[in-house]
Amino acid sequence: DFFQKYMFQVGAIQQRKEYVRLLTAGFLHGDMMHLLFNMMTLWFFGPLVIEYFGNLGFLLVYIGSLLLGNLFSLFI
Repeated sequence: DFFQKYMFQVGAIQQRKEYVRLLTAGFLHGDMMHLLFNMMTLWFFGPLVIEYFGNLGFLLVYIGSLLLGNLFSLFI
């Protein structure tokens, strides 16, 4: 139920105006391998992004990527 409530679904976003899904879908993972790959990527590249942009910049890049990526998917 939790996964279904917060996953990216075009109909729910467009018809029921559930815009929170644009953000929450970025924190859901299809399976453990997907989660493991994302955490490994964050482990390797997170410190580089923080070094370049700082802590607040990292957060803005992270949240901005989630939102813009899902907006792109929504309009495609």
